[in-house]
Amino acid sequence: MNHKALAAMPSAAPIFAQRNNFASGEIITPLAVSIAAPQIFDSTIADKVAEWQWKLSILSPALAHPKKSRARGAVLGELASRSHLDQDGEPITLSIRTLRRWLDDVDRDDLPALARKRRSDRKARRCLISRAWDDACPLPETEKSRIAAEIEQYVRSLWASGAPGVNRIEEFASSKLAQLCRAAGWPEATQKNCTVGRYLVEQHRGVSLVAIKERNAKLFFDQYTPRIKRNRDGLKPMDVVIGDVHPLDVIKAHDGREVHARLIAWLDLATYDIHITVVILDKGRGIRQEDIARSFVAMAMDWGLPRSLYLDNGSEYKWAEMMDGFKALSGLTRAFEIFIKSGDEVREMVDSEAATPAPEARAIIRARPYNAPAKQIEGVFGILERGYFSLMDGWIGGDRMKKRTHKVGAAPRAYEGDTETFERDLSTCVDLYRATPQADGSSPNDKRRAFYAQGWQPIKAAREVFLFAFSEVRRLKVHAGGVQVDGTWGMADVLIPLIGKTVEIRVAKWDRSHTFYLDSAGKLHAIAMGSSFNHGDVDGAKEQAHRARVLSEHIRALKAGTTRLHLIAEGERHVEEQAQAPELPEGITIDLNGQGEAVAKALANAAAPPPMLPAGFLRHPSTGEIFGPSPPQEKRSNDAPTSFDPMQALLAIPDKKEKPNPEEPVFDLVKHLSANHRKA
Repeated sequence: MNHKALAAMPSAAPIFAQRNNFASGEIITPLAVSIAAPQIFDSTIADKVAEWQWKLSILSPALAHPKKSRARGAVLGELASRSHLDQDGEPITLSIRTLRRWLDDVDRDDLPALARKRRSDRKARRCLISRAWDDACPLPETEKSRIAAEIEQYVRSLWASGAPGVNRIEEFASSKLAQLCRAAGWPEATQKNCTVGRYLVEQHRGVSLVAIKERNAKLFFDQYTPRIKRNRDGLKPMDVVIGDVHPLDVIKAHDGREVHARLIAWLDLATYDIHITVVILDKGRGIRQEDIARSFVAMAMDWGLPRSLYLDNGSEYKWAEMMDGFKALSGLTRAFEIFIKSGDEVREMVDSEAATPAPEARAIIRARPYNAPAKQIEGVFGILERGYFSLMDGWIGGDRMKKRTHKVGAAPRAYEGDTETFERDLSTCVDLYRATPQADGSSPNDKRRAFYAQGWQPIKAAREVFLFAFSEVRRLKVHAGGVQVDGTWGMADVLIPLIGKTVEIRVAKWDRSHTFYLDSAGKLHAIAMGSSFNHGDVDGAKEQAHRARVLSEHIRALKAGTTRLHLIAEGERHVEEQAQAPELPEGITIDLNGQGEAVAKALANAAAPPPMLPAGFLRHPSTGEIFGPSPPQEKRSNDAPTSFDPMQALLAIPDKKEKPNPEEPVFDLVKHLSANHRKA
């Protein structure tokens, strides 16, 4: 057999080889041979090797003889005279000419020549649009190529636009082709002789992914978005916690109405334990930020702080304040890291089947608006509803359009217990879930027990940390009674020196028992809200005295290092340090057209005002005559006393018929009494 041919066969090209050293008898093992990778890879190389081996197996009797020998010729004649099995096991006969051609390829060490050559135009298009149109269209080849390219682009656009199916696209494309052909100079073009054909339409079906992406988000996400698989190996309690809000399928009687309570739930992926907070909503009210914060704090106080948190994209979590609260919590504890991701990156974390009763991330991760796989906590809710909450009165099943009732044709019967009993029954259902073995044979309680035995410990945070993190900042004025938040007053020692000032107070919506003041040094001060005292309460007097002492101590601290100054003396000192006051320059004198001197003399010679009269004397306004009080008259014994009212006499109104002398003005005694009184 040709050794070159055997060496060329894959089975005859070992990477490691051994040879004997006949002189010493030892076996020498050469170093490994490093074979460079080819630059071009042939996807059919395995088929070609199989073909080489099949042909060499047929030629092997002839290859045992030298080239051009009579023995080789005789063997070839014998091989051509009988049948052989082809690669599929079917019998075939080979001509001596074919066998000689195969031998020539082997003698030239050209094994690839033994394999059948693939067509160079394999998978190439053999027509522009369809054979019928290519043969019928009389347009020049350049024009036909242009039309074909335009139709191909039109078909792709139909797929991308979401055209409904192959048949409709073929119809549209055929009519478009006929229109283009007529415009190009083929007036006889119709939809019948310009049929595009199904092959061209199907060739571009992949472009329909564009329409699915843009028009059917659910289908695109469910069937076309690439998936990765995750597992929960290595997760410990509170490594990943998923939060969601679930409307409970239990009707509750509340304030004369029938309502569906909301469950704010937190699912621990390591144990599949679930923590719930029940919220019974009043009319017109929805889940609020304070409800989410209150529930999160309750979960963290019971279980510890989660290392990462996955939240649904629902409106309950969209408040900027809520996100800021989680960021503040991360900064305060350094154990709760935050970044926002698309939900599909963690969609495989939750496996609802794992929570079925038995027969890694570091983030606040928010799901995208539609991300069904990332909301598989709903699967856990379904297990809770069907397997546990269904034990309660008022349960209507998962389909609210087909509510389960206690009697055919009757309305479902609501849960009639009070809120406390309702919450206790829900807690009992959750306890049953925690104690029930799941698909892996262990219950959430069993999983927690195992982690605790391994030494796992929760990360705890003081309640004040949560109060600070989940709060909003308000600018409030500090009054003598403290600060007022929504009608409630609160005071702390730290606020007493700030009375009259406006400060920033942190207010937690979900817990109004305290507010917080952050001083300039970064120290957090809690302010108890709603503290007041009854009249006569001794504690109130003590608190009043305490606050007075705090203010006095603050004043003493402010006064320390100061001295009392005489401010007038300081004013004089300051004036002396200043430049002297400027002297008034000579100005311009205004004269009344040269009469200023005469006016000055008249003013100098003017009579002085009459002197002020003693009490009881009057001066006549015209004559200047002074009237004094009348001398007293002697009383006679038989004269009767007469009552006299001087003011009435002075104010006597004269008779209207009597006209005063026009030459002498009427003397108004009351007016002049008043004038002299003012002068006095």
